[in-house]
Amino acid sequence: MIELALPEEVRIGKFQEIYVYSYEDSPFFEPLPSRNGDLTGLLCNFEEFGTSMGMYINETTVMCVTPHIKGRPEDYGRETVLVTVAMNGQDFNEINSDAYVTFVGTGSGGGLLKILIFILLLALLILALIYCCVTFGAQPKRQSEAPYVAPDDLFIARGASTIQKNLNPEYGGRHNLSRGGSRH
Repeated sequence: MIELALPEEVRIGKFQEIYVYSYEDSPFFEPLPSRNGDLTGLLCNFEEFGTSMGMYINETTVMCVTPHIKGRPEDYGRETVLVTVAMNGQDFNEINSDAYVTFVGTGSGGGLLKILIFILLLALLILALIYCCVTFGAQPKRQSEAPYVAPDDLFIARGASTIQKNLNPEYGGRHNLSRGGSRH
């Protein structure tokens, strides 16, 4: 069972050695060389940051190298992960580890803060839309008053002559077309 990992904080973007210590009652064992020619099949796992090679030091100590982390240091804030060791290169025992390492990036680590600000702005936008709908949607639509046009006559000017047409024959009007100045 793994007791401790030192240093407890490492910077993202630099490879560093991390010494992993076991409890005295559950020592590490020296791994056998692997088939592909590696001297050791020992691997260290740092949860979402990935795996890296390790080296057996003695029964209570294994040295791990920090894994290559994708992205830039600015993309990360402070992230604490569980450290596990696979003596055979395959079986990581997450249950038997009490060792944690904190990876420190140069970013603000404000991912949650960005999400909260986004939700707040979205809520304000929704409230503004509701306010606009209530304010402008509840008022009766006003119709603009059209200018008064006498229903009897319509005058259209064309050049020097005027055409008069009586539009309302139901009220005794006549359809008269006259050119010039005379009117019937």
